[in-house]
Amino acid sequence: MRSQTMQRHAIIGCLFGAGGAAATAASTDLVAFDDCIENYPKTVLCSAPANIQQYIDSRIIHLLRLNVLASEMEWTNNNAESVNHILKQVIQRRPQQLPDLIRKLPGLV
Repeated sequence: MRSQTMQRHAIIGCLFGAGGAAATAASTDLVAFDDCIENYPKTVLCSAPANIQQYIDSRIIHLLRLNVLASEMEWTNNNAESVNHILKQVIQRRPQQLPDLIRKLPGLV
């Protein structure tokens, strides 16, 4: 069990740590990102289960590469936080009666 935890931390660190693929995507161009990714499977993923390797190759690395192509410099998923912030502004951070809140939501959307 301990080795699985260490392996998980190594995989996450290589993807999202200071010198990981996401950091490379944020600070360089597509060529440097591809070079970083080419070396990544040789070091960390070789001992990971096949389904983890496939998921990282098909989803995570693909999405990071798309971020580099789109010049999106950070890996974020703050959609829920953004909507929550906007909703709080609309209701002025005060509790609402359900009918009042329902009337305000179409304007928000």
